[in-house]
Amino acid sequence: MKIAKTMRHSLAYLLIFTLLSFVLIYFLDVQEAQHGWRKDLSFNAYATTSEETQRILSSLNREVYLYTFYTQANKDEYLSTLLESYSRLNSFIKTENISLAENPHFLSKLTAANQQELKQDSLLAYSPATKRYKILAPTDMLSLSYNIQTGKYDFSDLRYEKSISEAILYVNSDQIPKVYILTGHGETPTAQMEALLSYVQLNGYAISFVQQVPSDMEGDALLLINSLKKDLSEQELEHIQTFEKKGGSILATFQYDDPADLPNYKNLLDSYGIEVLKGRVTADKKDTASYYQQPSYLIPYMEPLEMLSGLISSNKDLLLMPLPKAFSLKESNTYHNTALLHSGESAQRLDNENDALLDSGKMTLAAYSEKQMSNSAHPKLAVIGSTLSITDEYIYSISFASEFVQTLLNKLLPQKIVQTNIALKPAFRPNLMPSSKNVGVAIIILLPVCILLIGIAVIRHRHSL
Repeated sequence: MKIAKTMRHSLAYLLIFTLLSFVLIYFLDVQEAQHGWRKDLSFNAYATTSEETQRILSSLNREVYLYTFYTQANKDEYLSTLLESYSRLNSFIKTENISLAENPHFLSKLTAANQQELKQDSLLAYSPATKRYKILAPTDMLSLSYNIQTGKYDFSDLRYEKSISEAILYVNSDQIPKVYILTGHGETPTAQMEALLSYVQLNGYAISFVQQVPSDMEGDALLLINSLKKDLSEQELEHIQTFEKKGGSILATFQYDDPADLPNYKNLLDSYGIEVLKGRVTADKKDTASYYQQPSYLIPYMEPLEMLSGLISSNKDLLLMPLPKAFSLKESNTYHNTALLHSGESAQRLDNENDALLDSGKMTLAAYSEKQMSNSAHPKLAVIGSTLSITDEYIYSISFASEFVQTLLNKLLPQKIVQTNIALKPAFRPNLMPSSKNVGVAIIILLPVCILLIGIAVIRHRHSL
């Protein structure tokens, strides 16, 4: 009877202990969901938000929606786990996964002013208050680095937190730098500029597509003209002059087959002391360091300027310019211009129709000019001889085109942009170092020692019975 009574008491204690354990686990689970008590034990702490992200979220006082577009089969665990952390830190962050198969025109439901296409596995940040959105492609969540051994670019770091936090800042900011992209003159189609558009927007610039040069462009904006095929109208030229008086900046790119008979466009460039030369530039076959695979794909040299010193000193001066045009720079007291990129010493400028030699020697392939206006404004112009050098996705992957574009944007739009100092996190576990073997050896030795000690303790206990 005494044994039965003891067993009943033991069972009662076991049931009470089990019940209390379930209650405690449920309580902790609820508290973790509300306050994010989960401990991130991953080697790169990918789900742990930085102090800067926490500061951004703590100051957020209006809703921001973070939409994902993945299927369950392709669910990004890194992304979904991090988004849970964001929504726990601030209830204004709303997350939802949308099926693009069921909602192919989802973006048009949010805003009619969109030129970008939503793709599978991307992320869309949207603010109902500002009506602004930002699309992050899967590649925007990762950082590339050049592998010297393979000669290719590999994924090296995770930029999930940095990209998402900057997207939240971007869509929620009341004022951000704007880039006007001209589209009504036969310019490079938007679909062929996705790499450039993605990078510009990723770095905190608002994009506005315009058929004609608007009359009300802000002075702290940038006008982007990619490979003009039809001339600017007289009215558009007047609008640009008004824009210049406000201190506005222009970035113009060219292709080898761009028409030469564009008088208004030519007058605009002439006002900065820049002339677009006829034909295209090719490298000397013997100068193998000045081209990539074939002479028509030039590897330009950067001029030793202060604005380019950061790229040169960090060995990020590798660019690629397919079939570039060359420029001639003039001198005047009303402007100051300088070359940014040049070809090899023995490059050739050829006629597009019959390949006749027009000139040879070192050619200017990109230039920068700053003009002095009567009202003390200082409008700026940068020209690049190859549109593909900053718009082609493949060129972005094998060169430092993005870093070059960022350098130009910083010079043309020097005001503060939407960027953070959030550190990137390693995408792969670091390789074991020689010092790491000490831990492994210690574990191998301690494991049998622990088993031996437990065995000795059991044997001694049995002997004492």
